[in-house]
Amino acid sequence: MDLFKTKGQYVSAVILAAGSSSRMGVDKITAQLSGLPVIAYSIKAMAESNADEIIIVASESNSDVIKTIADSIKTDKPTKVITGGKTRAESAINAFNAINEKSEIVSVHDGARPLVSPLICNKVFEKAAECGGAIAAIWVKDTIKKVENGIITATPERKNLMQAQTPQAFTREVYKKAIEYMKSNPAEITDDASAAEMAGCRVAVVEGDYRNIKLTTPDDFLVAQTLLKNQ
Repeated sequence: MDLFKTKGQYVSAVILAAGSSSRMGVDKITAQLSGLPVIAYSIKAMAESNADEIIIVASESNSDVIKTIADSIKTDKPTKVITGGKTRAESAINAFNAINEKSEIVSVHDGARPLVSPLICNKVFEKAAECGGAIAAIWVKDTIKKVENGIITATPERKNLMQAQTPQAFTREVYKKAIEYMKSNPAEITDDASAAEMAGCRVAVVEGDYRNIKLTTPDDFLVAQTLLKNQ
């Protein structure tokens, strides 16, 4: 892992785990996946990465359970659980307020992506240190259609399209600008990179991993279980 050191810069790894899981029907973050809670995989990945601290953003309803899970994972890295807000933007703001004062790189990962690897995390950290901001992303395989009122209105060129993943990392200065944008436009934010972009910052891309899927529906759990069996 030393190949991807961030030149001694302090990295704060934020894991978002405060979502409502409305499409899943249960709290997917604490649900079991191949013998471990979903959130445990992301905590382990960050513990094995070059991150210096881990901050887990939980909801009021699952914070106690997540703290118990986090306490069960052996790591010498400072790890804490904080309470998120009602929106993704509010949770990001709470996390930014909780990072170490020494933090120079802030990474944000979706806890619903349990198959992220420490290697991808480190690559994103390093690229963010180099460029100011970076995300993991994969090339789109299917043809994408823009649709309005049930009618196709455009077909973007696939060769220029990538699907955003997490982690997404930024220098503290860039992320502070993104946070300020979130405060003014909370409803627009779907990921941290978009806030950084809207704030006028450039964000680079690191090629991610097709295995780094997001658990949104029960079928996604079946796919993740299969991927874990075959790794």
